[in-house]
Amino acid sequence: PPPTPPRRAEDVAVLVVGASAGLGLGRALTVPLDLVGSMRVAALPMSLVIGLVMALWLMRIRRRTAMRSRARTWAIDAATACRQRVEHELAAALVAAESSAGMVLAREIDRRVGTVGPAGASN
Repeated sequence: PPPTPPRRAEDVAVLVVGASAGLGLGRALTVPLDLVGSMRVAALPMSLVIGLVMALWLMRIRRRTAMRSRARTWAIDAATACRQRVEHELAAALVAAESSAGMVLAREIDRRVGTVGPAGASN
């Protein structure tokens, strides 16, 4: 399997976008708590927790997708290399077989021509 690359700026960007979306979703889900006076204090921490969970979930999905893409590319490259190696070995074997068959055929032709002799006379 391919090695996992180090974290990049793309990861940070996905984390920020996920946190932003999660905070927005958290605020939307905790609006009813804001309407109840005693629950207003719990609304902000719940929004933050929802935002963090959403960001981590989005980051996990992005990493999994990237890992699948790298694995797919690695598998295709490995299969291609294997196929090329097999084709090379097969071609070498075919050339060797052709050469051997040609040598046997040439010897047989020489033997037959030698036994027939000139003008079709047998020895």
